[in-house]
Amino acid sequence: MDARHDDSPPTTAGLIPQQLRNLRQVHELSQRALSARIRYAPSHIADVERGRRLPSEEMARALDELFTPPLPFTSLLATAQTELVADYGRMIVRRESEAVRVQAFTSSVIPGLLQTEEYARELLSKGLPRESAESIAARVDARMARKRIFDREDPPLYWVVVDECALMRAISTKDAMYEQFRFLLDIADRPHVTIQIHPVARGIHAMHGGSLTVLSLRDGPTVATVESFASGEPTDSPTRVSQLLEMMDTAKVNALTPTESLELIQRYLKECEDAD
Repeated sequence: MDARHDDSPPTTAGLIPQQLRNLRQVHELSQRALSARIRYAPSHIADVERGRRLPSEEMARALDELFTPPLPFTSLLATAQTELVADYGRMIVRRESEAVRVQAFTSSVIPGLLQTEEYARELLSKGLPRESAESIAARVDARMARKRIFDREDPPLYWVVVDECALMRAISTKDAMYEQFRFLLDIADRPHVTIQIHPVARGIHAMHGGSLTVLSLRDGPTVATVESFASGEPTDSPTRVSQLLEMMDTAKVNALTPTESLELIQRYLKECEDAD
């Protein structure tokens, strides 16, 4: 994530350190003086200016309040986080905030919106072995930021079907998996969240090996993305979306009920406890 030093157009992530450095210099503030204003360590500010890390949402808001820049840091941060997502997934991530209903199916991992920080870090580190630690950290931050849709005053209805393989696959330590299972149980207590598990014992299903996300937008169409290994298909075609929703309905019917699903997650949680 180091800032660019060539003549090619900068990415949004590259614009953030440039704007911060320029504004700080125009206002004749040292990194230490800026630190006193926004209450972030000088080393933290230096890392952002060098492109080693993205600012947090809180830091971006503090910079906007202090400088009132032409390109708000909060907007740049949101765009930079979207750019960290694979091309085929950007439409869904960009429009999640507009959704009144989110439906998802995953066949091998916990869906992104339900991942804990440690689970996401391990998953991204294994999936992107050539990425720097700074880049992985930025991707984790971006994924965690997406979860704020659950904290809206009007959160979307969220219904997900997860293949049991995702629960069986311990991609991190038992402590991390315990926290992941605990998070699933906690968020399932929210009235707008429904989690179903498709048990391995019920065999192959229509979406085996892939994942699906469908967004019903507040003032727009229903859009979807189908993903498989390192590829995906975003679509807003009514015919294609209807076909995908039929597959989703089949997955729901064949999965455990929400109550049975939470009981299964609790059993996996208990296994983590007993392993200590």
